Amino acid sequence: MNYINFLLISIFLFSCGQTAEQRERNPLSENIEDLIEDEPESVDLDAEVEIIDPKILIPSVYRDELGKDLSQLDDTWKELYFNENKNRWFVDKASFEITRDFDHCAGDSVTIVLSARKAILFFKDMKTPLEEIQAVIPSYETMFPERQLDFTFSSGEYTLSSSGKVKIWGEDYFSSEQIAEIKEDDFRDYHIDNYSLNLKKKDSQSQEIIRFSELAFTCPLLLWIGDLDQDGKPDFIFDTPDESRTRNVELYLSSQAEGNNHIKKVADVFTSNDC
Repeated sequence: MNYINFLLISIFLFSCGQTAEQRERNPLSENIEDLIEDEPESVDLDAEVEIIDPKILIPSVYRDELGKDLSQLDDTWKELYFNENKNRWFVDKASFEITRDFDHCAGDSVTIVLSARKAILFFKDMKTPLEEIQAVIPSYETMFPERQLDFTFSSGEYTLSSSGKVKIWGEDYFSSEQIAEIKEDDFRDYHIDNYSLNLKKKDSQSQEIIRFSELAFTCPLLLWIGDLDQDGKPDFIFDTPDESRTRNVELYLSSQAEGNNHIKKVADVFTSNDC
């Protein structure tokens, strides 16, 4: 599954048993084409990005029970999106569409936030120029234990590696060799203890960025690697669900890292998955 399929799945999760009986259209969505301007200018690595207190949302379905305040969505938001024709990532003014409905599958009213483009993230309070963003393509990957992802960014060599103790309920833990041979689809049937995801740059120390004492039937997902804050170092978007029916998308920025760390989590957003 690539990141575009993943995004499409997220958008259509609300389709289970829904009706249009309570549909309302946000006035901001009426003129979406007016919000889509010409392609942003090429990336300027000398541009300074002012980061205040970032807030993020994703194209998804938000149940009322989550208590998410979506009235804050206005023309001050921006979006990170993928242009398939150019095979590149860009930042531009957000072109979201907001509708209301009732999801019979979930038994709750929902707000559906979509994008006119293939956006992966909406954000505000981070003054990023509207332009092309350097990114690793493709970047979507499930971070299973005993797997690692090596990539190069701005001439720097990086590695994402994960570890954890894996077992079937009621049985002994697998060995590292056995874990390495497990097929990706089979992890949904397993329990993982002491999960850890680490980021390391060549010739520097490793930083643990995600830890779970236990995971059941799920595993953190890497959604995106790129230079959103434009400091020449990689930033990350992860989905770190703590159970199979939730999503917790987190934004990590390199420019906010402290001490010898490489990145720091600056914002997250919690949404429901399918019921």
